[in-house]
Amino acid sequence: MTVRLVDATDGYTPETGITAPTIAISLADAAFGAPNDGTWAELAYGVYTVQVDATDTATLGKIAVHVEKAGCRNFDDYGYVLPANIYDSWFGADKQQVDIAAVNGSADGAKSLERSAAIRGNKASQVIATGVITVRNWDDDADLYTVTLTDNGTTIARTFS
Repeated sequence: MTVRLVDATDGYTPETGITAPTIAISLADAAFGAPNDGTWAELAYGVYTVQVDATDTATLGKIAVHVEKAGCRNFDDYGYVLPANIYDSWFGADKQQVDIAAVNGSADGAKSLERSAAIRGNKASQVIATGVITVRNWDDDADLYTVTLTDNGTTIARTFS
């Protein structure tokens, strides 16, 4: 985790050369405690890293970090511990896997999307391609257009209205 420490008096001058601050983390809104690893290292310009390990990130959900040291303003930051596949899909080369169960409350719309994905060479678990998908405006008070999907056995026909 990255931490930036600044002067307690003016609130903006970077504090360098800081060693052994008090570090606490909270997982999923539980009580704060010392991190399991907690290795502290200075990068530059008042920016430091605190190492967390698998024990420190074993609980999915919110994570909070608090760092304090005399002469510095307290540092607080918040984030989320994510499942590995979600993290990799956001920051790595992986894609996020999803299962389509319904679109706008309709299983037929979901099946149509899955069939369309299969035609394009993507993984699909359904083979039925019928249904209507209605696209609504941001306020959800008017239909913008609908797409009717029909399957003739070899292609998906799309009709916009």
